[in-house]
Amino acid sequence: MKIIMEMRARGSLTEQQVLTAARFRKDPQRIRLAPTLWRTLHDVVIRERNLGEIEQSRGWPPRSARLLVSQLLYAIEETDGMFWGDPEEDLRERAEYLTGADTDPRIAALMTRHRLTKMEARLLLMLQDAPGTTVSRESLMRRLYSDRIDEWPDVTIISVFVCKLRKKMPAAAGRIEAIRGAGVRWVPDRQD
Repeated sequence: MKIIMEMRARGSLTEQQVLTAARFRKDPQRIRLAPTLWRTLHDVVIRERNLGEIEQSRGWPPRSARLLVSQLLYAIEETDGMFWGDPEEDLRERAEYLTGADTDPRIAALMTRHRLTKMEARLLLMLQDAPGTTVSRESLMRRLYSDRIDEWPDVTIISVFVCKLRKKMPAAAGRIEAIRGAGVRWVPDRQD
């Protein structure tokens, strides 16, 4: 998923499109697309072929593969997973994604180990589950406050949580980086 993550880092894909690509990678046969479109998505997501290489081999104009992949993932997302198969699994995955895995037992462990509030632990877990990936503040807000859609605090609360987390987390665990204009990311400590 290297190419997909690079596209996300450049702002070409949303987090939901990255999630859709991950689901496609997990089981590509569950999605039905026209053969040429399916093969293009397969080449990018699974075979990780270079976008320029795909464009050249198919005689497409420059940057057209990036646009096509983005639109394909958006179209699959827009169908609301209707081609993915098991609707119960879809609903569970979507609920876990939107709520930030609120039922995850790791939240309690983080709260105890680092003396975090539930919101701080949920935020940290969301970032740790996507190491090195920049997650937008709006996405974090949507996931942290999914149960209170009509009464969200200002998005600057994410910066407050990040500041508190930085103070509470040991340096050996990793660090939280704020990427101006893009969001926040977790950089784990590499002890190889």
